[in-house]
Amino acid sequence: MKAIIPVAGVGSKLQQPTNLQPKTLITVADKPVIGHIIDEFIRVGVHEFVFVIGALGYKIQQYIHQTYKKKIKAEFAIQEPRLGSAHAIWSAREFFKNETEIVIAFGDAIASLDTKQFIRSKTSIVAVTKVDNPCSFGIVETDQNSWVKKFVEKPKIPKSNKALVGLYKINNVPMLLDLIGQNIESKKLTQGEYHLTDALGMLLKTGEKFAIMEVDHWHDCSRMETLLEANEMMLKHEEFETVFPERYEDTILIPPVSIGSNCKISNSIIGPYVAIGNDSVIHSSILQHSIVCSHSNLQNTILKKSVIGNNTNVKGAFRSIYVSDEASLDMQKD
Repeated sequence: MKAIIPVAGVGSKLQQPTNLQPKTLITVADKPVIGHIIDEFIRVGVHEFVFVIGALGYKIQQYIHQTYKKKIKAEFAIQEPRLGSAHAIWSAREFFKNETEIVIAFGDAIASLDTKQFIRSKTSIVAVTKVDNPCSFGIVETDQNSWVKKFVEKPKIPKSNKALVGLYKINNVPMLLDLIGQNIESKKLTQGEYHLTDALGMLLKTGEKFAIMEVDHWHDCSRMETLLEANEMMLKHEEFETVFPERYEDTILIPPVSIGSNCKISNSIIGPYVAIGNDSVIHSSILQHSIVCSHSNLQNTILKKSVIGNNTNVKGAFRSIYVSDEASLDMQKD
C-alpha cells in the first residue's frame, strides 16, 4: 500500500506571505509535522510514499532524503498550480494509478487514532472529529449504522458536526481517479477549487461504502494556536518528562521539554512545553509554551506561546510572536 501525502501548501496562515515556508516542516515536539506522519505509517508497515509538493518543495525533498533515505521509498509529484485537494491527488496519479487501495494523509495535521485498524479496513474509511464550527470544514453525514451517506464541503447549513481531518483510506483507486478526472475535465469547481470531498461524494454515489473512525486527538498545524496545542500534546509523552539541566550552563529546565542535538543553552529558563530544534543557541532567555526550530539564535528574550522559524535570530523580544525562517529580529534598544 502507498501513502499519498499532499504537502504543496505553505504556511500562509502562520506568517506573512512575503516570507513563507512549508508548514509541514515546522517542529512539533522532537520532529517536523511531516516526520510524525511518516513515522506513524512506518510503524504500521507502510513504507512507500508519494509526496505532492509545490512552492519550496525542495525543502521537503531535502528533509525526506536526509531523514528517511534508507527507511522508505519516496516519490515526488509537483502540484502547480494549486487548485485544491482533489487536484493534488490528481497531480500524483502516475505514481499510484495501478494501485487498488491507497491511504491519503494531508501533511499539515497530526491525528491520533488506531492507524493499523484504519489502514486494514475492508471498506473505504475516513477519519473524522466532532467540531463546533462545521461550516468551516468538509463534513460527513452518517446513517443509523454509522455508514457515510453524504459528503459536504463547508456546508452553509450543516446537518452534522463530524468533520473530515484529512486522513482517508480508499479501496477503489481507479474509480476515484476517474471521478476526479471527470471533475477537472468539466471544470467542476467548488469555491474555486477541486475538493476531494466532492470526488468522495461522487464515489459514494457509485455504491462505494465508507466507514468512519473518530480520532482521539486532531490538531490542524496550519494555525499558530493549534500548532502550539499539538506541540503540547506530543510533549506529554513520557520521554519528554526527563530533563538534564546539567548539560546547560546556569539553566533551569521545566519539563516537559524537547531539546535537539548540538544546542547551546545558557543563563536561561526553558519550559514547560518547549520544543527546540537542532543546533540552536539560546542565551539569557525565558521560554514557555513555545517552538524554536533548528539553527536559531535567541538572546535576552522572554517568549510565551511563540513560534520561531529555522535559521532565525531574535534579540530582546518580550511577547508572543511568530518569526518565520531565516529572519532577524532585534528589539533591543541601543
